[in-house]
Amino acid sequence: MIGELRKVLKPLHYPLEFMLVCACWYAAYPLGLKDYELIAYFAMFAPAGTPPDIIAKLNQAINAAAQSKDIQEKFAAIGFAVEPGTPEALAQRTKLETAKWAKAIADAKIEPQ
Repeated sequence: MIGELRKVLKPLHYPLEFMLVCACWYAAYPLGLKDYELIAYFAMFAPAGTPPDIIAKLNQAINAAAQSKDIQEKFAAIGFAVEPGTPEALAQRTKLETAKWAKAIADAKIEPQ
């Protein structure tokens, strides 16, 4: 079955895994999950108190690697966009994501286990 799906989807130039994620999202909307969100992001964090000059060097090296053709192609093949950025932008995104998911957990009345 998976092999057949690959043959059908190959002309679309998207990996099967990416198309299956899209299909899951597409199926979720009519089921009443209109605010359904599927995200994944990868980030690198350093221990608290790491000196700013070390953070800057790490950020420069990580961004250079993330912008390489090899990394861009490998992530594109699995449906991901590589978006290097600054430590400040990552801190802001982390703050926003944490607040968003804390609210979703509270609204759903999910209790810690």
